Amino acid sequence: MDDMFMNVKTGFLKRTILFSGLRNYYLMHSKMFSTMLFTYEDNNGKFKRWSMSGQPHNEQVQLLNAELEKRFPGKSLNNLSQKEAFKIMKKMNRILLAATLVPIIFLIAVGIIALIIMFS
Repeated sequence: MDDMFMNVKTGFLKRTILFSGLRNYYLMHSKMFSTMLFTYEDNNGKFKRWSMSGQPHNEQVQLLNAELEKRFPGKSLNNLSQKEAFKIMKKMNRILLAATLVPIIFLIAVGIIALIIMFS
């Protein structure tokens, strides 16, 4: 991060977000991970969304949030509820949906396997 832009990376994907185009950011916590969500305009003026995740209360995510709070307090949505922040960011809550569905699918799969083993 420097005075003009920040590079954010999720897995192998990397984005450069110009601070002049940053609209909002929001730090979301769940039991499984912390996620930083961004909305911004790219170099062509096109509206974009980006998110980066880490383990719960990941130090890098926390440091990034603290730095953004210092530099751009007016663009933070951290004072809002998740529902209000997502409404502003116009972002579906796919992250929490996935966090809910994955354990359910896992339990169903384990149950099916247990039934197969039991009746074999």
